[in-house]
Amino acid sequence: MSREMDSFMGDLFRYHFGNLSERLKVNMALIDFNLARFRAIIKRFQLIRQLFYRRYMLFNNNANDLTSSQQQQQ
Repeated sequence: MSREMDSFMGDLFRYHFGNLSERLKVNMALIDFNLARFRAIIKRFQLIRQLFYRRYMLFNNNANDLTSSQQQQQ
């Protein structure tokens, strides 16, 4: 990874674990790759959460409409 295009995660890693990364020879590209995968997982989780929330709201609204129409008929 070039030093000209450092990533935020790479900067944080160097700040906290700089001497350790030099001793263990940690590849910054690997850290960037893992960060990208982590972001994709978070986006996927947010999308699934939104879908379930929308379905729950639709189901809940339909149940409320059904209950109110049954109460009106009685």
